[in-house]
Amino acid sequence: MKYIQLKSLVLCLVFWNVLVFTALSQNTPEVQWGKSIAGFAKQDSVSMPQKDGILLLGSSSFTIWKDIQDYFPGRNIINRGFGGSQMSDVLYFKDRLILPYHPKHLVIYEGENDIASGEKPDSILSELIQLVTWTRHQIPGIRISLISMKPSPSRWKIRAHMLEMNTLLKQFASQSENIDFINIWDVLLGPDGKPIKENYLQDSLHLNANGYKIWQKAMNPFLK
Repeated sequence: MKYIQLKSLVLCLVFWNVLVFTALSQNTPEVQWGKSIAGFAKQDSVSMPQKDGILLLGSSSFTIWKDIQDYFPGRNIINRGFGGSQMSDVLYFKDRLILPYHPKHLVIYEGENDIASGEKPDSILSELIQLVTWTRHQIPGIRISLISMKPSPSRWKIRAHMLEMNTLLKQFASQSENIDFINIWDVLLGPDGKPIKENYLQDSLHLNANGYKIWQKAMNPFLK
């Protein structure tokens, strides 16, 4: 009887380990975003962007900004945002996202999804520092711009963590050479100190054309 119980326990543990391993393997960056990264490579095979451009890396706020080149005429904009991504994902795919384009300027918008998923701002900053350090080693002299978190109505409840992230980004930029901090938080707030809903899509998370015009004005002075 004891042998049967022990055997059942062992089988349960094995089954549980298989479930955990399967769940973890399905959540790897390669599984989640591999198709998106491969899609960029496919685009490049058809029309490779010119090197020494302005490379945008980030989450869906960049991904859905399809006409961003129209907002910055005369500049070589390379948009490689992939929706839902986090700082750790950009760090994971850094070779494939950065090296092919050899940008002279890297613009990063990441951290919002990280915070929404429960990651702490200091952990996100640590990942960012790894990304910046690696990038500067690969492309000496590159300029980097860090865009603040944006205030979204749908995520207003976690604004304290967003503001903490903005403070860390601003401090890191001020203490580093060739790194800018671009504040889009304040410019998207109304007189009541809350996000202006007319600047957002129906999901109350992503910006519409009006919101992107405001974002463009904040970014434009930094895109030399």
